[in-house]
Amino acid sequence: MAFTFGLVATLAVVACGPPSLGTATGYNDTWTWDGQTWTDRSTQDRPPARRAGMFAFDAARGVAVLFGGEDFEGKMLDDTWTWDGRNWTMRSPKRHPSARDGAVGAYDSARQVVWLFAGFSARSSDGRPILQRDIWKWDGNEWANVTPRSSPPVLSYSQGYPNVVREAAGASWRGPAMSFDGASNNVVVVGLFTSPTALEVFETWTWDGVAWTVTADAPQPPGYLFYDPSAMQVVFVADDRPDASLQGLPPRTYKLFVWDGSAWSVSDPMPQDPNRNGLSGQGSTYDPVDRVLMTFGGAAPNSCEDHLTSVAVAETWRWGGAGWTLLDPPIAPPARLSTMMVWDSTRQQVVMFGGAAKEACP
Repeated sequence: MAFTFGLVATLAVVACGPPSLGTATGYNDTWTWDGQTWTDRSTQDRPPARRAGMFAFDAARGVAVLFGGEDFEGKMLDDTWTWDGRNWTMRSPKRHPSARDGAVGAYDSARQVVWLFAGFSARSSDGRPILQRDIWKWDGNEWANVTPRSSPPVLSYSQGYPNVVREAAGASWRGPAMSFDGASNNVVVVGLFTSPTALEVFETWTWDGVAWTVTADAPQPPGYLFYDPSAMQVVFVADDRPDASLQGLPPRTYKLFVWDGSAWSVSDPMPQDPNRNGLSGQGSTYDPVDRVLMTFGGAAPNSCEDHLTSVAVAETWRWGGAGWTLLDPPIAPPARLSTMMVWDSTRQQVVMFGGAAKEACP
């Protein structure tokens, strides 16, 4: 299958930020990427440090919306903040989703709202995080819980496939992935779900603002889901398994999936840049102007002696349809994983906030 993107870039630049922004375990700094340079935009008033919050850009109001995440004492958060390109503002909605991390979100340009779905709330008595299945919308002032007749039976990928994606490595695929489809004006969610026969299956679900519909099988993670407005297509770039860098396994590859509203078409396997070394837990966002997927950070797998844990990296990658490119900007954020990245369509730049630091092997 031919892919008609121009250049595409991936992960969501390395120089240490001010000491006040980093802690031993995480960050609450704000960075922007203009296609060539990272710039530290951190302000005095800003959200507390966290990982894995929901981060989406509200194009109708020209602000990035941050909800929740997990702080570095293990507390799930339920606060809402907006970033206008210069300052953070803490919002005080009357209602909001329950505290959680790992929620996915997307801006709906047809309805001019941000949708928030799923996520992991406080741990249950057995120590495992509780996976939520609710969906909320943000209209710029308030959160509203939309209660459909039924909801997707979403599962945790890291729990269903613990040997493929390890939560300890900062895997970005603990739950589903979400993107708005401007061609159909539906939200598209791919992930691991429970079938009517209680089997664990990868499926694609769509949300029309009122009801969920299961439509097709889904590409298997890990990978990146985004909408390319130029081609009017939802795209999934499937990365190889994080374990694939272990000695003796075949060379790493990746595949490209394109969604037509009812089914996925897939490319032939394409060679992976060996320097990516099976990164997991990156932040990522799609730049529709340069038509590139950008990624930052993540964990380099099997970099510790136990071959199970990893250290964070401070790498900026770009993917352009034909391959991955490791960039070498003069300044970059500190190494991190589970960071939050979004494309700011008003100012046409990438915005990155927070994330977890993992600087040494155990």
